[in-house]
Amino acid sequence: MTDSPTMVEHLILQRSRMKLLDEILEIDDEHIVTSTRIDNDWPGTEHGRAVFTALIELAAQSVAALVGANDRKAGRAPSIGYLVGIKQAVFHTQSIPVRTPLLTRVSLVTFIGVYGIFRGRIEADGVLLAELELQVSRPGT
Repeated sequence: MTDSPTMVEHLILQRSRMKLLDEILEIDDEHIVTSTRIDNDWPGTEHGRAVFTALIELAAQSVAALVGANDRKAGRAPSIGYLVGIKQAVFHTQSIPVRTPLLTRVSLVTFIGVYGIFRGRIEADGVLLAELELQVSRPGT
């Protein structure tokens, strides 16, 4: 499924320069594929390059979009969630040039109560940049 960039804004709470996602390419109950292009306004971007740690936030926003889509399907508005842990993070780069197109793939590992674990991979032109396992919490849900 291809969505307009505004669809992302219906699924995540980040706005302005903190919104890193551009488009949802594929989504189902347990997987999402998103795309974006690094912009000079991204946090941590200097001298035309984004720092590798921005990839953590990119994966976390893809998780938020997946969870937000499931909320919408259940008739609820997306709610705030927190990144509470990074179980694993392997980075294959130190920085990424501005305007680089990125593809993020995230899959649900498990969700028990308010706690979830997700695996993510981020690529640029078929080259693996990061592999992550994120732990999230959604208190009050």
